[in-house]
Amino acid sequence: MRKNIIAGFTLVEMMVTLLVAAIFLGVAVPSYYSLIQNNKVVAMTNKLAASLNYARMEAIRRGQRVSVCAAADAALSSCGAQTQWAQGWIVFVDNNSDNTIDANDELVKVHESLPRGTTVVASTNIISYDGTGFITSGAANLNISAANCNRDNARNLALSTTGHLSVSRVACP
Repeated sequence: MRKNIIAGFTLVEMMVTLLVAAIFLGVAVPSYYSLIQNNKVVAMTNKLAASLNYARMEAIRRGQRVSVCAAADAALSSCGAQTQWAQGWIVFVDNNSDNTIDANDELVKVHESLPRGTTVVASTNIISYDGTGFITSGAANLNISAANCNRDNARNLALSTTGHLSVSRVACP
């Protein structure tokens, strides 16, 4: 006579498997979230750095003042306060060197608002380059971080008066 063998899990085996899965998810999910937030900060830092470098190169190429400012609103048509960088930024040719976007100023590039939960703490609302690539608005620092930032996953963009841009990791605020 042949014995029928029924393959399957016992209740204990299933509970152990669920426990291991719960521990794995408990460890993996926060790390994954942190990775996503860090990537968001890196991407936004790269975009802002690219815009600043572009403005400097345009100023040198054109031989005239080019500025980057925080956008005042979603329309991206006027400069805002130093607390508004997360709303986006505008690169423009500042024909009369007054640090504002006038009717005769050319908008060269605009960048829409940063993803929700991303913040920028800046020392200024505008960064202006003269025709030689030097900063006329003074040295500046911009710190970019994401919600629930931990350890040193924030980034700092430091601009010297010579126009040199450096990016570094800094502690979260």
